[in-house]
Order: sequence, then structure tokens, then C-alpha cells
Amino acid sequence: TLVRCFVSENVCGGAKGYGGGVCGYHGAKTYDASMLRVYDCVISNNAGSVSGGGAYFAIISGSTISDNVCTNNTASSQAEGINGGGGVSACIVSNSVICGNTTYFGGGGAHASWVVGCVISNNSSSCSATGGASGTSVCGGVYVTGRTAFTPYSTLFPFTSETRIENCLIVGNRTANQCPGGIFVDNQVRDAGDKAADWKNCTAGVNCRIVNTLVAGNFAGTRGGVCAVQAVNEEAGASTALPTFVNCTIADNGMLSGVVNRFTSSAKNVRLVNSIVWNNTNDTYNVFGSAQNSCAVTLSDTASYPGCVCTNPKFRGRSGAEAYGLKANSPCRNGGVAFGWMRDPEDVRSRDLAGRPRITGDTPSMGAYEYSSVGLILLLR
Repeated sequence: TLVRCFVSENVCGGAKGYGGGVCGYHGAKTYDASMLRVYDCVISNNAGSVSGGGAYFAIISGSTISDNVCTNNTASSQAEGINGGGGVSACIVSNSVICGNTTYFGGGGAHASWVVGCVISNNSSSCSATGGASGTSVCGGVYVTGRTAFTPYSTLFPFTSETRIENCLIVGNRTANQCPGGIFVDNQVRDAGDKAADWKNCTAGVNCRIVNTLVAGNFAGTRGGVCAVQAVNEEAGASTALPTFVNCTIADNGMLSGVVNRFTSSAKNVRLVNSIVWNNTNDTYNVFGSAQNSCAVTLSDTASYPGCVCTNPKFRGRSGAEAYGLKANSPCRNGGVAFGWMRDPEDVRSRDLAGRPRITGDTPSMGAYEYSSVGLILLLR
């Protein structure tokens, strides 16, 4: 257990370079998960040669990384797949700031991790590859992967069948290649000829739930904000796992270069509920598997997309205390669909990104912020 510590200038190198600053688990040895706790610490300027420049915990149930600042850490592995995570890798992280971290593969901020109530900003990937396997496992902000659930590492990653990103700010992250700057949900189920021993039995992927989250101002080579990809295993069939965005705002993401900036792949494998996707570079390329009570320029077919609108959401502003809140005349105001958890005060999702009740009347608003006549108070936990 680490409480109120400063963890800095550490290096974990070689083939087992997991967790440059803090490593909670590696290999077959098990630990008492209740003892794996990191609270109120600053984890900075550490380096891991494989995964988790700041911290690596193998997503052990009961372990906790909370109320920390994780900044300027580096993961340098150029081996694609489970490696990466400049800030944290394979961790359950809450109420923390993850900023200014770098990686080659994986997520500059967080890799294969659950993140709840976090600020993930100004992280980056240094991989500039733009094609093939060498350029498809990269994200500046949060990289979510279903791959590890089907490799020999499956016993180390018990939660890779489901990943949560809840009540987070994911802003200002970058990557220079073809993958997104904000969030990358990677359900690429490879064919039997590609690393057959690891990928042969792939059948599902990762169910990723993204709730009450703002993804804004992220930049990439071709997909600035969010990208979800899904491929097919020629023996096991297609992945059935679908990422779901509920009450999210994805706005003002852009490209450093390139031609397209798709929110998803052409596989149409994203569910959109109560969410706003607006003013991203080339928004007309956005493709959704399903959409309900959401706002996006490509949701004009209300028969196919019930409760959706395709007009300007009318944000109060894009900076300061009122960034991405809704004006009184917004078409997204009270335009969402209600769920039971929105009225459960014990559920973190029952409050919007500003900490206000997600629903006060009969229906919630669309987007990460509930409409309020008194403006926004942005909570950076």
C-alpha cells in the first residue's frame, strides 16, 4: 500500500519492464488484492520498457489506484498488442489525473484499464506508422483492447471482457498515425494465420461501456476523437462485443493530416445512446451501429435512429466553466432516454460530469452535461 507518496525517476527495463513507477503484479504469483492500493500519490517521470510507464496492476479485482496524479511517464515497447500505456496499464483507476504521459504502442494515458472519474489529458503516442499491424494499436488517450482476453495472458486479465470509462474528461491527447487521439476500442479478432497460437480461439472481444464522458480536442493522423474497430476470425467468426456510449459528448476532435476521421469503422459496431457527436473533422464520415436519443449530423433518418436529432446541439461554449454545457434552447435538452441507474445515488453514473444529478425530471439531457440554468461547475476530482 502506498499513501501520500511521491514516486519518481524510476525505470523498469528489459523483457519484464512492467510498471516503471509501481508494479502490483506480474507472472503467476498471486497477491492479496486488498493490499494493492495506491492513494493520493504523485507518480511522475518513470519509465517501463514494456507496459505501464507509471503503473501496472494487471486489473486485479480489489486493487485500487485512486486520487493520484500520474504524469510524464513513458512506456517504450514497440511490440504491438498487450504492451503500452505511458501512464497506466491494466489498472482500475479512479478520481485521478493522468496527463503528459507518452507511449509507443497502446494508449498514451491509459491502456487496457478501467478509468472512472479521471482527467486524461495531453498524453500522446509516438508511433507514426500508418499501415498494417505496426500502426493499428495506438491511441493518444485511452486504448481499450479485447485481445488479451484470448491470449495466454487471459488468466492475468480477468476483466478484459468488459471495460469501463465513466465520468471522465479525455481532452487534448494526440497521436500522429492513423489511429485516434481520444479513445480506441480495439476488437480486432485476427485470422488464424496471424499469431495463430494466440488468436485462434477469439470469439468475442471487449464490451466497453463509456458513460458521462467528454472526448474533446484530441488530434490524430486520420481519426481524431474515437475509433472502434472490429475484425473477423476466419475460424471463430465475427466479434459480437460492441462498445456503447451513453451520455457522452464527442466534439471538436480533429486530424493532424489524412483524409478521413471516422468515429467508427465501416463495420458499424458502436451503440450511441443520449450522446452528442458534433463538430469533429469530417463528421459526415461517422458511422453508427445503432443510435437512440442522440445528436449527430449523420442521424437524419429518425426511422432508423429513434429520438435522434441532426441539428446544432448549441453548446454554451467550448472553454471555461461552461464548456460543452447546453443552452436553454438546445435540441438536446431533456432529449435523452432514462435508465434506472440514473436515479440511484450510489451509482457513480447517476451524476453528470459536473457532479449534478443525471436526471431531475422525467428524462435526462443528451451529452456529458445535464442542462442547468445556473451554468457549469466542472469537477476535476
